[in-house]
Amino acid sequence: MAESSFRISLAGRRSDAVLNDLAWILQMRGRHDESLKLAREALTLNPQNATAWDTVGVVLLHQQKPEEAQEAIQQALALQPTNPHMILHMAEIYERRGMNAEASQLAEPLMARAAEMSPDAFEQLRRLMARLRGTGGAE
Repeated sequence: MAESSFRISLAGRRSDAVLNDLAWILQMRGRHDESLKLAREALTLNPQNATAWDTVGVVLLHQQKPEEAQEAIQQALALQPTNPHMILHMAEIYERRGMNAEASQLAEPLMARAAEMSPDAFEQLRRLMARLRGTGGAE
């Protein structure tokens, strides 16, 4: 239903915010190619859209491109350096790249910021921390 609503909104006017919102929904559904295209279109409209950079990074990580994902998340964090969701995504990239100490260093402080995160993101953080602790990365 949300996807349909965003598509209807885009039919009238293509805004970077709506493009990115639809891109995020599509990446959650595993439709990564379409999501990436929309998030990049959002960035052509507004290169300062931190959430679109974040979406690009998350999609690239799902596409097994962690180096490119890291570059996108770095762009997002340059615009919103304290955003807990973006910090979480960077920690996930570090984990994927085998940089567990760096991932732990980013993720651990987020555990005290649950109120600033969506319930899904906080659960994602909890799972990340469990994996990192299991590998010795959170020592």
